[in-house]
Amino acid sequence: MDQIERACEYALDDLTALEVIEQCKAGRFLAFVVGESLLLILEVAGDDEARVLNARLLAGKGWREHGAAVMAFMDRIAAEQGCRLTRVQGRPGWLRVLIQDGYRQKAVVMEKQND
Repeated sequence: MDQIERACEYALDDLTALEVIEQCKAGRFLAFVVGESLLLILEVAGDDEARVLNARLLAGKGWREHGAAVMAFMDRIAAEQGCRLTRVQGRPGWLRVLIQDGYRQKAVVMEKQND
């Protein structure tokens, strides 16, 4: 639970650790721990015509060591689930990392803190 809480605090998504656990129990999210502390949360969304694999959360240590395996794993899950598209939302640095795996920038997410 602590690892999920730390990952949720760091991620861009508004998910809480409890929501992640509930969604995993309900079968809507797939959770994987890679190495000692790299946490990957995936969601298959859409219908049979337009299934999408969403990387909802990827946080922790070990990307340099396990990154290539994580990307290959996501490709395999997408194929197994019949997903026509894989979507990742992340900080700007992720584009530089993922562009080599065929990802392209589709949109820009902007937000404002409303006090």
